[in-house]
Amino acid sequence: MCSSDLDAITRAPGDPGAAVSLMKARLDLHAGNPAEAERIAEEVINDPGPLQPEALIALTEARISQHLPMTPQVAVALQSHLAGHKGTDLEPRLQDALILAEAASGNFPAAFAGLQLHPAREADVWALAAILAPDDLLLTFAVLDPATDVPDVSDDAAGKTDAISWHHRQGGWRL
Repeated sequence: MCSSDLDAITRAPGDPGAAVSLMKARLDLHAGNPAEAERIAEEVINDPGPLQPEALIALTEARISQHLPMTPQVAVALQSHLAGHKGTDLEPRLQDALILAEAASGNFPAAFAGLQLHPAREADVWALAAILAPDDLLLTFAVLDPATDVPDVSDDAAGKTDAISWHHRQGGWRL
């Protein structure tokens, strides 16, 4: 569906419904307007219905694209919906969003553990860690075993982790 079709639907009389709202949120997200996508997703979340999981995914993607933190309640809600969607097409998308929501809410141990299921999100989790994680937690995950491959991460996260890894290779921290 293109944006002109969506415009026509939203101009029609009556409420277009949550499904159309979420289509608009996805278009806004892909058009580089994550704040509007976030606003729409929150509206759908506040109106309980069967599209809550999709709205939580859209909210998570919008917050992540803005490098903004999230409340732990979003991760809890995603986890709850994940339990109810085992074996469905929505399960991998909920797992993916849960990893990101865990990172954006500060639960980096859960986010890094979840990367085993969705390794493609590793750069996103590291980027969030570079912005949101306290230094001691970042050190826990950034100091790699010298035999471990260094993950492909954003320049911001790489700058922090490169300095830590270099120091680790030089013999570690001396107190």
